[in-house]
Amino acid sequence: MSIRQKFAASSVWFVLGNATNNFVSFLIFVVLARLLDASTIGLVAFALIFIDLGRIVVFGGLPEAMVQRRHWDDDVASVCYTANLIASVVFVILIAGVAAPLVAAYYRAEAGPVLASLAAICFIDAARAVHESKLRREFRYKPLAARMSIATATAGVVGVWLAFQGFGVWSLVVQRLLNAVMLTLLSWRAARWTPRLMLSRPILRELSGFIFHLTPARLLTVVTARVAEFVIALVLGPAAVAYYRVGARGLEAISQLTVAPVQQAALSAFARMPNIEAMGAAYGRVTRASAIFACPVYLGAAVIAPDFVGIVFGPQWAPSGGIMTGLALSIGASTLGYFMQPALTAANRPELVLLSSIGGFFITTATVLASVWHGPEAVAFANTAQQYVALPFRLRLLASALKADWRKLASGPFAAFLASAAMAGSVYALRIYALESLSPAAKLALSALAGAALYPLLLALVARGHVRELIADVAPVLPARLALIFSSGSSGSGENR
Repeated sequence: MSIRQKFAASSVWFVLGNATNNFVSFLIFVVLARLLDASTIGLVAFALIFIDLGRIVVFGGLPEAMVQRRHWDDDVASVCYTANLIASVVFVILIAGVAAPLVAAYYRAEAGPVLASLAAICFIDAARAVHESKLRREFRYKPLAARMSIATATAGVVGVWLAFQGFGVWSLVVQRLLNAVMLTLLSWRAARWTPRLMLSRPILRELSGFIFHLTPARLLTVVTARVAEFVIALVLGPAAVAYYRVGARGLEAISQLTVAPVQQAALSAFARMPNIEAMGAAYGRVTRASAIFACPVYLGAAVIAPDFVGIVFGPQWAPSGGIMTGLALSIGASTLGYFMQPALTAANRPELVLLSSIGGFFITTATVLASVWHGPEAVAFANTAQQYVALPFRLRLLASALKADWRKLASGPFAAFLASAAMAGSVYALRIYALESLSPAAKLALSALAGAALYPLLLALVARGHVRELIADVAPVLPARLALIFSSGSSGSGENR
């Protein structure tokens, strides 16, 4: 099977796994959001910011280094495994012994024990990071998808049961810890690889250049993604960050279904490209493919967000509707940004990953600090605006690494974004002029149906060639009879390029 076919197969399996995983995960989050108050959810969201940052420091870019390498080496993998475990132990001690008491003393007393308990996630995740890298580099996304669904469902059921029993914030803590443990155990079994505890100075020196640039870049990327929640929590309190978190949660489910499957497989696929030019072409294909699915869902979500949040999470979460709208409008820039780091990493240009991350961090931080005083909804809209402002700078960095025209790289999602924007505008007008008097549930259902009917027609007008190209990529991994139907349907006149 060619790299292109492996990439398509990986994405298909990840889509199927994520569809199941996200349905279960989202359902569990909805139940917990109805059982727990905003401050409780906000406390855990605040603590998880530290855990997400710690995971980047602990891993040090070593899992990505294993995926990026042309050939698997057991000694190198064992050194990465051992280094991750040692770093995770140090991190857990620092968080539980230093950070948690400070948070309890200077932020909120109840946040300290939560942070100390969740710190164990870093050690648990470190124990499986290299095993996941092995599965990813071998395009074995079927077991990855299966174990995500099993772990999410099991941990979620336990978390909901504990919430019903009145355990409050600890129901969320146990859910997170159990999910991490199950993911690790299932990854060990799927990878079929037993590491040795070993350290080697020559191997660490060999990886140091990659780690030196990639770790700060990944850290800055996560800080940039979570800085809004962190500042909102400090300035406006845990309830405000919970509203922001709920507004983002629906979009995360969409992202995991439409973009993450392709993004997860992208580094493995980019790293196997024969040359830089082929990598640039691959970047264009994956951004086009992602945009076809992601843009209509995100822009449609921006229109129906207030009704969606009120119906699904309950009227107490109404402020999250505007936040969801503001965040969803970023999809044009996000579709291109999702694949920049995998492409730069595969091109062995970690210094450009770092430069891009530094720029993104300062712009986002300044934007959040300027807008947080106007509430979490203002932060969401301001954050979206800055992504479009910074996009040309990031594209030029990518173009320099891939030896391509940045305007050509930017054109990938344009047709799908245009069709999606026209669809969203039409649905918005329909809601104002024809559906305003209906109940929120009726407006939500009719808006979704109208968007689903309109988007394929608009896409056929502006991006028929892109759809044919996507079908040609996916057809080899479909069952023979279905592949024949899709392949015959994709034949025809010239494509839009």
